[in-house]
Amino acid sequence: MKLIQQQTIQESLSVSYQIEKIGETEFDLFKKNLVEYLSKINPAEHEENAKYPVRDFLRDTFFKDKNEINTKGRIDFAIYEGDQPVVIIETKRASAKTDPDMVRAGNLNAKAMYQLVLYFLEERIQHNNINIKYLVATNMHEWFVFDATIFEKLFFKNKTLIKDYSEWRAKAKVSSDRDLFYKQIAKPLVAELEPQLAYTYFDLRDAEKLIKKNTKEADNKLALYFKVFSPRHLLKEIARNDSNQLNKEFYIELLHIIGLEEIKDGGKKRIDRKKKDVDEGSLLENTINILQTRSKLQNIDNLHQYGEKGEDQLFSVALELCITWLNRILFLKLLEGQLITFHRNDPSYAFLNTGKIADFDELDELFFEVLAVPQSKRSASVVKKFGNIPYLNSSLFEASTLENSSLRIADLKDRLDLTVYSSTVLKDNSDKRFKGKKNTLHYLFEFLNAYDFASEDTENIVVKTKKDVINASVLGLIFEKINGYKDGSFFTPGFITEYMCRESLRRSVAEKFKVHEPSIESFDDVKSYVHKFYKKEDLKKFNQTVNSIKVCDPAVGSGHFLVSALNELLAIKSELGILIDAEGQPLEYLVKIENDTLIVTHRSTNEPFNYLLDKDGTPPIALQKVQQALFHEKQKLIEGCLFGVDINPKSVMICRLRLWIELLKHAYYLTDGKTKKGDSLELQTLPNIDINIKAGNSLVSRFDIKADLGKALRSIKYNINQYRGFVNDYKNANDKETKHGLLKIIDQIKSQFRTEIAKYTDPRVLRLQKLSEELYLKYQGTQLFDGKLSEEQKKKRQKLVDEHDKLATELEEAKNSKIYQNAFEWRFEFPEVLDDKGEYIGFDVVIGNPPYIRQESIKEIKPYLKNNYEVFTGTADLLIYFFELGLKLLRNQSSLSMIVSNKFMKADYGHNLRSLLTKHQMDEIIDFGELPVFDEASTFPVILNVTKNGDKPGLTFAQVKSLDFVNLNDIIESIGSKLKKKSLQKDWILAEESNVALIEKLKTEGISLSDYLTETKIVYGLKTGYNDAFFIDEETKSKLITEDKNSEKVIVPLAVGDDIRRYNIDYSKRYLILTKIGVDIKSYPAIKNHLDRFKSRLEARSDKGKYWWELRACDYYESFLSAKIVYPIIAKEARFAFSADEMYFNDKTFFIPTKDFFLLGYLNSKLAWYYLKKICSVLGDPEKGGRLELRTIYMETLPVPKVKPQQAKEIAQRVEKILALKKKDQTADISVLEDEIDQIIYNLYNLTPDEVKIIEGK
Repeated sequence: MKLIQQQTIQESLSVSYQIEKIGETEFDLFKKNLVEYLSKINPAEHEENAKYPVRDFLRDTFFKDKNEINTKGRIDFAIYEGDQPVVIIETKRASAKTDPDMVRAGNLNAKAMYQLVLYFLEERIQHNNINIKYLVATNMHEWFVFDATIFEKLFFKNKTLIKDYSEWRAKAKVSSDRDLFYKQIAKPLVAELEPQLAYTYFDLRDAEKLIKKNTKEADNKLALYFKVFSPRHLLKEIARNDSNQLNKEFYIELLHIIGLEEIKDGGKKRIDRKKKDVDEGSLLENTINILQTRSKLQNIDNLHQYGEKGEDQLFSVALELCITWLNRILFLKLLEGQLITFHRNDPSYAFLNTGKIADFDELDELFFEVLAVPQSKRSASVVKKFGNIPYLNSSLFEASTLENSSLRIADLKDRLDLTVYSSTVLKDNSDKRFKGKKNTLHYLFEFLNAYDFASEDTENIVVKTKKDVINASVLGLIFEKINGYKDGSFFTPGFITEYMCRESLRRSVAEKFKVHEPSIESFDDVKSYVHKFYKKEDLKKFNQTVNSIKVCDPAVGSGHFLVSALNELLAIKSELGILIDAEGQPLEYLVKIENDTLIVTHRSTNEPFNYLLDKDGTPPIALQKVQQALFHEKQKLIEGCLFGVDINPKSVMICRLRLWIELLKHAYYLTDGKTKKGDSLELQTLPNIDINIKAGNSLVSRFDIKADLGKALRSIKYNINQYRGFVNDYKNANDKETKHGLLKIIDQIKSQFRTEIAKYTDPRVLRLQKLSEELYLKYQGTQLFDGKLSEEQKKKRQKLVDEHDKLATELEEAKNSKIYQNAFEWRFEFPEVLDDKGEYIGFDVVIGNPPYIRQESIKEIKPYLKNNYEVFTGTADLLIYFFELGLKLLRNQSSLSMIVSNKFMKADYGHNLRSLLTKHQMDEIIDFGELPVFDEASTFPVILNVTKNGDKPGLTFAQVKSLDFVNLNDIIESIGSKLKKKSLQKDWILAEESNVALIEKLKTEGISLSDYLTETKIVYGLKTGYNDAFFIDEETKSKLITEDKNSEKVIVPLAVGDDIRRYNIDYSKRYLILTKIGVDIKSYPAIKNHLDRFKSRLEARSDKGKYWWELRACDYYESFLSAKIVYPIIAKEARFAFSADEMYFNDKTFFIPTKDFFLLGYLNSKLAWYYLKKICSVLGDPEKGGRLELRTIYMETLPVPKVKPQQAKEIAQRVEKILALKKKDQTADISVLEDEIDQIIYNLYNLTPDEVKIIEGK
């Protein structure tokens, strides 16, 4: 009988790792070494010698030349990372089962366990080793593997044990012998904690039996033993976001085949058309050539949407076509892998190869005559050639509008070859990297076949050649990178989307279930409530409740958030026990999420689910039920719950593709239960989910979300129920004609809405109608035909005509305004969030990662944003507006979850947004600081979870300090702080209540720095616009003065931010050419010759005077000549320095023109830095060397203590001593004087000992 805390290998390994392939060569080595190891086991051997065979087996099979395996102290041996043991192994001899020293299944209270506890404590306490992964006890046959997190929780965090251990080690017990620790300290504790000590157990004699069987099935089971010993498992190398790791080799070579390259632009990487080594055989160049030579661009409507200039349009159109084709090809590659897996690795189901498809014409045939046509309607020649390929009924395989107006893939030249990428994955006959050229299409197929697109195949774990896995998540990442080349979007890692979807959807589920039980407050409450029910009708009802959730991503990109939301909704249903089959029965399989990937395992065996046909080619009934249930559950959720909008049509294409792929994963063969061997099976067709993902500018709408739709409904022939019905019918339409007919009706309804809403909501439209009526009645009616108009009547008529024409022109211009070209009408685009009267209800979750586009790039829509968004400020980046939009789109008590740059939390431009958010319920703020959450993009991300109009007062704040974790949820639970909403005042001081109270005390008892500086102010260092021209070194200075003595008059000493130290400046003999406005450059010929070299760059500056050689205007030049306190803009510690003489500074500094030594001492104090850490923007973790942005808006709020002259003098005198010491020796020890200054400042504020501890971080 299996014990409660005892796991099998299968239960201990992540499912994604269980199904990962193993190369034949490394697996054969494992088997060989395992047989050799088992042959060396000798029960008569002394215990001391038992460790050597274990060590040799692990070293020679897995860790040779990678990790040291050695003893440490009394530890038998350990696997090391660097100089730290991370896997601790205690070996016992393979004696009879009565050996009292060895742990046993059902009895862990033995010496081996006490030893492991002792070794663990020694490593954690004496060596501060926080990197231990596992602890192992073995008698060579039996293995007990304990996760170090269990030991951390049960032993290291046990205060009584730590006290007893410390006293024993300090010889404060009756004995310091190990025997006392084992028997008197460890033994009773292990006896108490044994029910909580989870472990993995296996016996290698079972593995030996599998080796002897020597079958594929036995090897698949034996692979679990391989994996439990592997570094991937024992060293916990499986990355937290493994499913979404970019395969760079695949990505770069795919770019090459397309004809693109990744280049660096201003510190960022972006995708562009190749500039060098352009190859006409690439897909992009082949496409561009045909677009150009056949003048295809002139056939495209709204060509301006592809760019302003011809070259931009050509590139963008060609790229969209290439992405369309690659979408289909990669989708088909996944389908091919799926079909091969379904049919137990039958190679006849492979079709993306040159044997089936020789050229682009046949590929076009595959798209439009095979995938888009039911099998019963295909021509005989198509059936003969593509017999195994199913009909999918997806608009993915209908020619797009762009294809119809430009070209299709069949139009590409077939004969062109492409030079193979220099670091290609392809090998030649000698198993060396291929060199030379290949036909482009053939190259593409061979390239794709070099990767594994069928990674969930559990039938063939051991493979001859292990290929890198390419799954839907990886493809999404790749296309996001290709597609985000200019729109500021970044692919959101899986651990982020998984966490955000989990938190927001579980809150939403709790809110939805209040309709069943009003007292429900949390998801745990929902679980407790639902588990009381078991009848089919109840399970269906609860399932439908989850289906009623509406999720929207208004900047959907590649659709990663929607895919994560889909997975999370399925996992939620499974956890609640309401994931049911067609008959209303709960599935006997568990659906969960690992690394942002949906995992389906049997509830009792933990075996991964795999839909495989029987050997007679028919699906087993049990598997059919599960596959069918998963497909239709996904279908219902995608059709009814998931919605997205993106300004980029290519993103919309990719998002739709991702959702189709998710459905494809659980596609099933149609069967009536009578299917027999040899019968032709059809795959379940895919629904038309594309209508839920729309292209448009989410932020711009002609009509307000509250605009009255009632009057418009009375003016058209359809009601909301009919509109909603047409949309639902479209999703399930099975032929092109029906789909196109329904789309036409839907577009007509939306067009009528636009016209009618405008009539009732735009006063200009109402006025125009009134003018038209007045003109007709007064001047065009029959009563005026009998006589002529008087001059007075003519004037009045002309006045009406002029006003009418002016308004008509104004409305036409507004209608055609560039701002509204891509406007998205939230008011009626999604009938699923409208009630039967047409009232806007709203979404339950709005989630996403808005594009990071700087405010300088959105000038065209700023007037619109100013008039329509209360969070508007002229310097706000685009992402700010998505918060307000999200809140508008939500129904009350619903969840907004966004990941954005954290800069708005402190920046002045974020004030309006902070005010808006604090009107609602802030649930979570998860700040990642400088951590590289997004590859190759330093965005300082933060997750914000908000409940619209919620009223709970507290929130969770977490400062994530490392990305080295397996589960973000666990990290936040362990480090998150519960804060009160009052922390979110003007400055958003995200700290515990004691810190907030202390900050308020400092503000109350001090005065702000801006008020303190009555006769001066904080000023900025100099901006030159081009430092390379104006900053010079000592050598250049001497050269210029030698050439012309006059140069000396305009060369001045310069310090930069990095030169500023604490109290003093570490001057590095750098100089500034000070050509102020009015300087006659002809008087300084050497200077002019020097600057002439940079003339074109200097002329292009915005920061310049009237002439190209002049610096910009500055009204405080004289302040650089006298005493001042200077500090860098960005610093990780207090670095306020004093400069008594002439010294200029660059724009990486601020300075205060003053000789106030009291202020200088205060600015360098612990208290001042403590305050600044709480209110400044932080780059990184301020408690671990993170840098602060000491912007003036923060510095001016710094509270300065109110002091009497004598108190100020006490500090000033100490500062003078510090300055004197620093002048003699920059490395002088000033710690005693600084401590005295800190104590004086603490006394000035009457701080308590506890408050001092807070400031000093104790």
